[in-house]
Amino acid sequence: MAATLFVTCHRARNLEAKDMNGKSDPYAVLEFKRGSKVLAKEKTKTIQANLDPVWEEAFSFGDMEADDEVLVTLFDKDLFSKDDFLGSVLLSPSSFTPPNITISRWFTLDRAKHGDVYISVRYEMMDPKTLLLDEFRLGKDTTLQLLLRENDEVSFNHAPELFVAAARYGCLPALEILLTHSSREADEEDEEAEDSRAAALAPAIRSGNVALVRRLLRELGTGLGGATRVEDPEHGCDVLPLLVAVETDCVAMVEFVLLQKPELRAPSGKQYLCPLQAATSGDVYNALVLAGAPTNVMDGRDDLAHVYARRGAHGALEAHLKWLRESGAEPQPAQLGSLLRAAAEKGHPETIALLLAEGAPVDAVDSS
Repeated sequence: MAATLFVTCHRARNLEAKDMNGKSDPYAVLEFKRGSKVLAKEKTKTIQANLDPVWEEAFSFGDMEADDEVLVTLFDKDLFSKDDFLGSVLLSPSSFTPPNITISRWFTLDRAKHGDVYISVRYEMMDPKTLLLDEFRLGKDTTLQLLLRENDEVSFNHAPELFVAAARYGCLPALEILLTHSSREADEEDEEAEDSRAAALAPAIRSGNVALVRRLLRELGTGLGGATRVEDPEHGCDVLPLLVAVETDCVAMVEFVLLQKPELRAPSGKQYLCPLQAATSGDVYNALVLAGAPTNVMDGRDDLAHVYARRGAHGALEAHLKWLRESGAEPQPAQLGSLLRAAAEKGHPETIALLLAEGAPVDAVDSS
């Protein structure tokens, strides 16, 4: 539950008299609405023969969203006919913000000749962090801005998690706010703030948002050349930035990381092993090859073609077979048959279809 609305109906005054005795028997109905749908309904007790009733009854409505409303309607209770309408008040978000603050006031009843109702309203964020993460997922920063305006400490109780979440969901507006705020507030020796930004680097790369990664690197005062490894929550360990970029299958991010790390262009091969094996699409494979990745790197057991066949990475496999042909190393039927068996063992139909189209012998699977 991200937020809860608490409403207290205290009392009313100067209500219309609907009964022959010059009085009314008033009660209030509260309807929790989302658009035209009523999600919940509550009712106060009835006060007999009174135009200035006192209820002092409190209600709560959970799972509130920004556009939800509460309609408070007053009625005169009748025994032998339909209850008479005494007026209503619509509580909209503007009536009960900012959050975590109780607002008490008289509301003039709508559609009534006269009368007012005294209501207290409190819009309480039950879990600010959860609400923030939900908004980051949608690319919004509304609640973050509000929390910073009301109470800086609330927003940064979970600063590292917020940095990582904003980066993971590619929410650049929220990350901009977090970076600006932490830069303004952080002490020169505040390692926690720097750690928060560093922890967001891998999720930022994974988001595929190049602008977001640029912003983080600028704040860290380093290029990816200085970040030989990054902390990646997805892997639960430190990994190569290039590996994270490759696993996003985002060619623009792969190319950006390669440009940021010129030392990767040295053809030693070791730094390319995991990224090459993680490649799925032909475009990512080609980006690595164009950057100078030696495509004959081995993992000690198999060549890249077999890695791709077993993983079902038919896009990368197709690009790799094309590279073999262009380099003069035409794949032989026996090699294609071996790849076909590897793909069949793991059950990758698209890779099997690719290899058959490339000329792999159909009986290669049966012969195994």
